[in-house]
Amino acid sequence: MKELLYGEHPSTVTAAPHTSIDHLKSIVSWETNTEVKRNTDIPDSQKIAKTSTHDFPEGVTVRTNNMKNGTITVYFHGEKIKRSHWTYHSSKLIVSFPRVFNHGNIKNNFTFNGELPKDMTFIHMSNILEYIKHEAKKMYGKIS
Repeated sequence: MKELLYGEHPSTVTAAPHTSIDHLKSIVSWETNTEVKRNTDIPDSQKIAKTSTHDFPEGVTVRTNNMKNGTITVYFHGEKIKRSHWTYHSSKLIVSFPRVFNHGNIKNNFTFNGELPKDMTFIHMSNILEYIKHEAKKMYGKIS
């Protein structure tokens, strides 16, 4: 059964959230590095060249900050809105993990900054983060 959003009435719920691994793989883009290129579990169509964050596609993009520590930043971008002279995302949530403190002391938690796209639930975000953690642990061995 679908988790209800805050203030959502049960009669408005029509479908379960998209939780299949194939669906998750299709909406998550990975900025390339050596390990991402080697990972055959990430479809080639989901690997993107290094670029600036404002050029990231709609949806979810993963950027590895430090392969040695396995620190990652995940960008949840809403739809792109085009104006006459510029394009921007309707919303952006940045999630970083694991948290690294001074002197390399790694803590296993997340930091959040921004606004979750309105078409995404917390459950969906959680499933995406679990998928990313799983792939990152295979690549870097540091995420738990």
